[in-house]
Amino acid sequence: MIGHGIAHIIGHMVGGCRLQRLIHHGTGGSLYEALDLLTGQVVAVKVFSRFPFVAAANQGESDRLWKVVCGLDHPGIVPTTRFGCVGGQHYAVMEHAGEGDLNHRLIPLQRLEIPRVLLFVRQILLALDCLHGRGYLHLDVKPGNLLLYAGERLKLSDFALLHPAHSAMRTVMGSPGFMSPEQIMGLTLDQRSDLFAVGVILYRMMTGYPAFVGTDASDRLNNTLLVTPASPSHIFTHIPPSLSQVVLCALAKRPSQRFPSAKEFLFALEEAVVVAGS
Repeated sequence: MIGHGIAHIIGHMVGGCRLQRLIHHGTGGSLYEALDLLTGQVVAVKVFSRFPFVAAANQGESDRLWKVVCGLDHPGIVPTTRFGCVGGQHYAVMEHAGEGDLNHRLIPLQRLEIPRVLLFVRQILLALDCLHGRGYLHLDVKPGNLLLYAGERLKLSDFALLHPAHSAMRTVMGSPGFMSPEQIMGLTLDQRSDLFAVGVILYRMMTGYPAFVGTDASDRLNNTLLVTPASPSHIFTHIPPSLSQVVLCALAKRPSQRFPSAKEFLFALEEAVVVAGS
């Protein structure tokens, strides 16, 4: 049993869906595979163990943010079809991803082929460009929140930290190792904070190593603030220097030294590929 309002066990109904299988349980809640009795489709149901949005001070703000999420119509974003609260327990019904998440492709100390890296990163950046265009930030971009679909398609999911751009979080939250320096320090945030996380993912896919390591979360946070990762082309000499420069630009400590938008990040990445092939 999770939470205090509904008994979240297999076979129970939540938001018109019958829970069939637990997919994942984390600090933010539990994700279930479920049958949507309204459509007959297999869906994913997220049952939250806390208030869904960190940025929301009350139910009204939470509903407003849910409407933003449900209105995100983009092929690189997991559709959320509805949300609700029953007995004090919040839930959301989303599209089901049968291929797991990007972590399933990331084997420790093994890097991905450059064409696949570019395919994945391009999809992430286009999804973020859509979100940023609405004036919001994700603030938890990481492999576990990038769901895999057939045909090497990726979709951005889990908008629990959705936050208006150009403002600071009330409470500093995120995933150590992926959070930007300004997010760690509780400063004003904009789209470049999400792009820093994309840089972390790009570094991991390209080299097989995490950009920021540590024995615990505190170590990873400190290293994010203080350590500059080794250039990917120094780790593997066959990685083109032009691609390494793009990665390191995305990982710059100061937002002013990073790409100003997802589109410009993508343009720089594509230009680096052209340079590498010339």
